[in-house]
Formats: sequence, C-alpha cells, structure tokens
Amino acid sequence: MRMPMFTQKDFIVYFDNENEILIDLAIEKFNSTPAETVLIGDRVYTDIAAGINAGIDTIMVLSGEGTVKETEERKIFPTVILDNIGVVADLIEKSK
Repeated sequence: MRMPMFTQKDFIVYFDNENEILIDLAIEKFNSTPAETVLIGDRVYTDIAAGINAGIDTIMVLSGEGTVKETEERKIFPTVILDNIGVVADLIEKSK
C-alpha cells in the first residue's frame, strides 16, 4: 500500500519506493523545502528510510507493516510514531 506525503499546502504525493530521489523531485516540483515536508509511511526499511535519507521529517504509522521493535532492530528512527493514519489526519486538521 502506498502511503501519502502531506504538507500544509494541501497536496498529496504517493511513493512506494525507498529512493530519496523521488522525494527530492517532489520537493522541487512543488517549490517546497525539506523543512516544509514530511513523509508518512508504515514501512521502516522503505518509507521511513527514504525520508531520513532525504533529510525530511518522518511519521511512522503503526497501522501498517512496521513496528516499534523493527525501528529499534534496524536502527532507523522516524521523527514521530503514531498509532494510525487517522491520528495524522486529526493533527493536520488541527494545525489549519
């Protein structure tokens, strides 16, 4: 399952690859910056790793494949870990 990447500019870009080059292209296309960008994903070894490699904040949701234990085992640590994508949506809505 592809997880969306959200920003305050209200657009969504989908990624299903650990390659940070796609993130860099999205940042450039939307005239954004790494500081304004966050990647939301459920896979430590692809989603979260790509975000970290691209130098952006990451949100890992535990409603998918990844676990907190896996982050510790792989030593790949997201910026934030949340229970599910619904929590992310609530946070985005509250920030408007």
